[in-house]
Amino acid sequence: MPQRNLLILLLATAVSYACYVRGEQNPYARYVADGLAAIDEGALESVPDRELFQGAMDGMVGVLNRFFESMLEIAAGHGGVQMKFGGDAMLLYFGGERHAVRAAACGLAMQRAMTAPTAGMTARSTQSR
Repeated sequence: MPQRNLLILLLATAVSYACYVRGEQNPYARYVADGLAAIDEGALESVPDRELFQGAMDGMVGVLNRFFESMLEIAAGHGGVQMKFGGDAMLLYFGGERHAVRAAACGLAMQRAMTAPTAGMTARSTQSR
């Protein structure tokens, strides 16, 4: 949604709410409502549904990519190697000495990263060396 549309929508919502609250007491509320309808029809840019959907999907894919990249950084920091992705899951391989301990530590580090305020986007700060 264009930022201009968002600002107009926010302003229109605030004015609409004020008119709703005072509507019975204010004889001019109908004029304000008609003015808002004119703004809606003439000032807002039309955005096709397909474009809105594509923008939402692009945004979601970007977030998921950054999330999985951060999880893979954590895994690499614990000696894990990506074997496969499956939907919202990943299969990691931990070979060598103490592989079970490193895999468990990796899982805990991933959980900590997912509960951080940035939801896993600061993977490097949660890696154990």
